[in-house]
Amino acid sequence: MTYGHGKAGFALNGQGTWSSCGHLPMGGLTDRRTGRSWVWQIEHNGGGWRWECQEHDEAAYAALFGPTDTHHGDPGAP
Repeated sequence: MTYGHGKAGFALNGQGTWSSCGHLPMGGLTDRRTGRSWVWQIEHNGGGWRWECQEHDEAAYAALFGPTDTHHGDPGAP
């Protein structure tokens, strides 16, 4: 059976006001068939960050984000 969308994904968010609070803002992916790798580090002074990777249509993607209200904002803010 073939699915139109991948079934695996992973995301990691930074916590706190320092970019390295909790986890380091970096990651990597390796294609086991070709041996190619992507390695990244998010650099900014805003504190919050997020990266995610996922399968989609038999390919993979990585998305890197800076601070956003959705992932790093004040939950009590209007």
